[in-house]
Parts: sequence; C-alpha cells; structure tokens
Amino acid sequence: MIEFARIKQLLLFGLLAVVTFAVYDNFFADKESPLFQPFTKGYSLQQVVIETSDEQGQIVTTIKSPAVIHYADSKKTLIRQPNITLHENDGDWVFQSAVGEINPNQTEIYFPEQVFLELNESDINANEMTIETSQLLVNLNDKVGKTAALINMKQLGAAMKGKGAVVDFNRQEIEILSEMYAEFKN
Repeated sequence: MIEFARIKQLLLFGLLAVVTFAVYDNFFADKESPLFQPFTKGYSLQQVVIETSDEQGQIVTTIKSPAVIHYADSKKTLIRQPNITLHENDGDWVFQSAVGEINPNQTEIYFPEQVFLELNESDINANEMTIETSQLLVNLNDKVGKTAALINMKQLGAAMKGKGAVVDFNRQEIEILSEMYAEFKN
C-alpha cells in the first residue's frame, strides 16, 4: 500500500511539473524573434590585404584587416580592425579603427566608432599630423571625409578641436564646422 502511495505522489508531482511548464510557456515565455539573424548569405575573408588602383595602375588605397565580412542581403561589407592607407603624392593618410563599413558601390568607407588618422608625409622634415574622431564617412573617389562628431587634430606646435569637420585628404585641409578651439606653440 505504501508503494502505491509513493507512485501516486510521483505521478502527481510529474503532472504538476508539466502543467506548470505549460502555463509558463503559454503566458510568460518570450516568443519574440531571435536577437540576431544567422549569417546565411555572403562571404568572410581572413587576413586580408586589398589594394585598389587608378586608371594608370597606381595603387591609391590599401586595406589591411584580420577579417572582412560581406553580407549579400544588404550588400554591406564590414571590415574588422581596418588599417586603411590612402596613398597620395605628398604623403599617405593611415586610418585605424575597430570597425569600418564599405558601401555597396565600394566608393565610401564609414567608421562608426573611434578612428585615428595619421598623415605620413613623404618629406622627412615635415610635421606629422594626427586626427581622432568618430562617425567619419570617407569618399574614396574624391578623397574627402566628413563627420558631425567631435574631432581632435594635433601637429607639432598646434592642436585644434571642434565639432564636425570636412577633411580634404588631397589638399591636406581640415575645415572644422563648429565649436573650434585651437592652441599654437612656438
């Protein structure tokens, strides 16, 4: 008789567990879509070096990255830890960031996070320039960058900061759009 009572209790607890789970699943469980879409279309490249050239065959852009991911659905290309060089006659501009995005036409690179730019001039006596900003959109055809974010620029004997900027990489000109502050030292 005691054995039958234990089996009855075990069945009752099992039934209670199933009913409790059904009530929870019906009324309280999150039935939203997953937080991410699985990567199904596109490709990924590891340890990448991409060089683009102009009509004369001169290398104008070099992209180095540990990983490049292209999403075929959105046609967006994501670059992890990009090290991008815009080659110019007067010197090369080097961009470094945690992430970069190339548009579908491959004419623009967007740096949504913090990006560091450095001008390595071909003249060894020239002063190197460094720039720090974020949300930078660089047009690779015109070699012009635009940002609405804060920007800091340093060069030997000078420092400038402000909000928003247009940078012409060909002419090595920076136009700070607002809240500009500059310091010069002799």
